[in-house]
Amino acid sequence: MKDTTKQLQGHRSMTLVELAKQHVHRMSSEPRRRRQREEGFTLIELVIVLVVLGILAAIAVPQFTGLQERTQLASLATAAASGASNVATDEALSGGTWPGGTFAESNLDDLIDDWDNYPWDSASDLDISEDNRDDCEGAHFTVPDVEAGNIVGQRNACLTVPSSD
Repeated sequence: MKDTTKQLQGHRSMTLVELAKQHVHRMSSEPRRRRQREEGFTLIELVIVLVVLGILAAIAVPQFTGLQERTQLASLATAAASGASNVATDEALSGGTWPGGTFAESNLDDLIDDWDNYPWDSASDLDISEDNRDDCEGAHFTVPDVEAGNIVGQRNACLTVPSSD
């Protein structure tokens, strides 16, 4: 062991223990310095993430545009269908005819009790048509057709919001 110490003495007279400590310290601090350099994100990584988020937002936002209006229109159609069923039943029991002719704004106004639940003031703010269910671009519902006290079928009604163009 003295021979090794003598060989290292040309190196500033270090003992083996000091040399080992220095080697261990150097080995333990080097990964720490490397980790410090590798922590965090580069600017290009952040820009790429922002671009991807922007693309996803551009795809998702149009899907939700008008969602509230479509939901309210569907709710109105459900209320109209329920009201139409009630009126048709009453007319069938009393031997009457309903809706008689085409289903129109006046019929819808009679069916909806509370227009305060909807963003429209009355049926005149909506387009009502008797369309095939597949052709309806708005909210679809069915209206029982009553003639002389008998339910003889049903009509397809379609509610749409007129475009503001």
